[in-house]
Amino acid sequence: MGDPIMPGFPPRLGEPSSEVRLDLEGAFNQLVVEVPVKTPVRVSRQGFLNFVDERRDGGGPRRGSRDVGPDGAPGYRLRLTGAFNRLIVRSW
Repeated sequence: MGDPIMPGFPPRLGEPSSEVRLDLEGAFNQLVVEVPVKTPVRVSRQGFLNFVDERRDGGGPRRGSRDVGPDGAPGYRLRLTGAFNRLIVRSW
């Protein structure tokens, strides 16, 4: 089990050197994750009404959110399990 994240402070994740898996389990959770702009983020959802928001501040989709990063770069694999969870992915 990983270390808890302090509420109100979005984790700013760096560029991974290999694939990294993050799991969010439960109900009525919201998590904001900040990643480098071209880092791929893959999300799988299991459960009821789990929502993923990958919009940029300008409203369009975040770059690097597809299955393959630039030159096959490793990324983050996020798994939402439960109900009524919201994952917000932002770039820096």
